[in-house]
Amino acid sequence: MFYITLDNLCIKHKEVILKHHIHHITRIADNNTKQINQENDAMRTLPNKLKATYRTPDFDQGSVPAGILGRHITSEGIWGEITVSTGSLTYQILEPELQEYRLDKNHTGIIEPQIAHQIVTNGVSKFHIQFFKELL
Repeated sequence: MFYITLDNLCIKHKEVILKHHIHHITRIADNNTKQINQENDAMRTLPNKLKATYRTPDFDQGSVPAGILGRHITSEGIWGEITVSTGSLTYQILEPELQEYRLDKNHTGIIEPQIAHQIVTNGVSKFHIQFFKELL
């Protein structure tokens, strides 16, 4: 739940802001298993020629490292797959433009090499990340 304070705005601006937030909330509800902001763009899939290298421990909202919650990138040739086992989280791909995906136990997130991204926890959630290296 969130609150919008509109006390210092004229009626016209309040109406525009409320319409925007209602539209945004409706889109999230309607697309909770799809990409939130870019309805027509599907998330990438993992390439075929990869080797699994490292799996993180399971993280929850209390144990997730701060670096994962902020903007970061993987090294060249390193891919990742975010798997949620409990609850949900928002995966944000920050380049070349913002894309947001809601991930849950039925929807994994793909991390592409050298593309800025971050995770936003949505309350109670549990997830891990499996990293892969491209085979030459």
